[in-house]
Amino acid sequence: ARPEQQPLRCREPIRIDPESADTEHSVLLLPSGVPGSSTFEAAVADKSTTHDESSVASGSSRDWYDVRWRTIVATIGLVGATIALIAIVYIASDVMVLILIAGFFGIVLNQPVRALQRRFSLKQGLAIGLVVGAMTIVLGLIALFVLPVRAQLVAVLTDLAGTVEQASCGQGADRQPDHEAAPRLGRA
Repeated sequence: ARPEQQPLRCREPIRIDPESADTEHSVLLLPSGVPGSSTFEAAVADKSTTHDESSVASGSSRDWYDVRWRTIVATIGLVGATIALIAIVYIASDVMVLILIAGFFGIVLNQPVRALQRRFSLKQGLAIGLVVGAMTIVLGLIALFVLPVRAQLVAVLTDLAGTVEQASCGQGADRQPDHEAAPRLGRA
């Protein structure tokens, strides 16, 4: 047989009467600024003064003249420095992109340079020159052969419907329709 499960009961919240509780426990149980805490009671009791130590201690809002001038100057300086840093990064973004690209090539081409240095006992400058020269030749050959093919492929794909129509009529891309060719072939 299973024991009967009793429903869980939530404990009732503890209610503290500020008049009956001693101040030591009320300060520990209640945060400042909450009715019943000593700082809240002191701020409510002293409504005649609005901007003194009791209002600061109770957490109430402070006016602009309560803020120290050093805080204001530091805040303005921090905002100005942030704007200046953003402007410098924006102005130097072109140079930063070039530096990042150079760093990428330096990391990628480091292994071939070291391999040339180890295998052929070349100095670092000569090995870098050979690797950069070989990379330039390879990229030049790629550009020489791939870019014209790409341009022709784009031209064919953009006029694909016209190319198919011309091919179905027996015409090439550069030829105009020749209506007189058929009768001449028939006469001969």
